[in-house]
Amino acid sequence: MRLFNDTVKLFSEHDTAEEVVLYATVKNLGLGYLADSALTQSKYMERLLYEMDKKYGKGIEDLSLFEEDMIRLKDAFNNHSGLLEDTEILPVLECKLSQDDVDSMNKWYDRIKTIAPSRPHPESPHSPAGSLLTGPVLAFVDKFRDLSKKFSKNP
Repeated sequence: MRLFNDTVKLFSEHDTAEEVVLYATVKNLGLGYLADSALTQSKYMERLLYEMDKKYGKGIEDLSLFEEDMIRLKDAFNNHSGLLEDTEILPVLECKLSQDDVDSMNKWYDRIKTIAPSRPHPESPHSPAGSLLTGPVLAFVDKFRDLSKKFSKNP
């Protein structure tokens, strides 16, 4: 159960930071179609994780159903990160950005993760401004909801 809750938390924080930092940068470089494609995939994964959190957040009763859902999530994640980000987005950023720009993005990404929600919120805004406005409020609410869940000490 801890591993599942850790996964939900890590993905949710990563997803928000990615939308605010990575996709905004890609759009600013004139590659909105790549950012839009990545965001569509990200929203799909967020919806899957949201449904899984509702089903399994307090316990896993049907292991075979859980495994099916995890395979669906893993396939979506592999398609998103492996095919789109690793082969299209990140190589473009490596070519177009200086090392200082990359370092700045990494710092900004780490900061955003600290104020990001720990649970998926598929109906929340999926824009940098929307995430920055709603993220801290949702994160505050999530912290209280997370009190009833078990997490690893150092995910």
